[in-house]
Amino acid sequence: MGDAFGSAVNPACRDHGGIIRAVVTIHGDDDSNQEKEKEAFALTAASELLIKGTENPSISPVVEMFLDDPTLSSSIHHLNKWFYDENRPLYEITLGKPLWEFLDKNPTNLSLFNDAMASDSQMIKLALKDHHMAFEGLETIVDVGGGTGTTAQIFSEKFPELKYIVFDLPQVVKILKGCNNLSFVGGDMFDSIPKDDAILLKVSI
Repeated sequence: MGDAFGSAVNPACRDHGGIIRAVVTIHGDDDSNQEKEKEAFALTAASELLIKGTENPSISPVVEMFLDDPTLSSSIHHLNKWFYDENRPLYEITLGKPLWEFLDKNPTNLSLFNDAMASDSQMIKLALKDHHMAFEGLETIVDVGGGTGTTAQIFSEKFPELKYIVFDLPQVVKILKGCNNLSFVGGDMFDSIPKDDAILLKVSI
């Protein structure tokens, strides 16, 4: 194999080394047994999470939600208004209405939001891989704010004996259908939550 990578990576690119830089060993020409180490680019474990179409979870829809439509991401530029407003959440200040009401009336934003939450829920697979014993022995569990049920499907397949309830706002679950040990219930968690053995609340930071 010849010197496939050419000269060393441009020093100006090395600031991003924590994300994609790697050192690889390559062989010289066929008539040479010498090995050389050169700097090249490769994906780290964190950056692989941004790639779609692989067997690994992908959180690229979370990034797309903020990049494709700045409606939600621009709210962060108004934190100063939120600090001085004691009664309203940030999105209500910037959007003029509660977030869920805004999403309900804007299908494009709702679709981006649901895709983002669903992709984030795929990370549950990694958690269950080594810590599934935390849910053993439970008969029922309610996923509060479970959205379209991505996390629920992962749990229902992993624990077929577990009765799993996705609890979210009526407009979120109204067209969703359950199956076997999975069901969808509409309501407001600030009013009441279905009776169960355990509650799952997932928060993205």
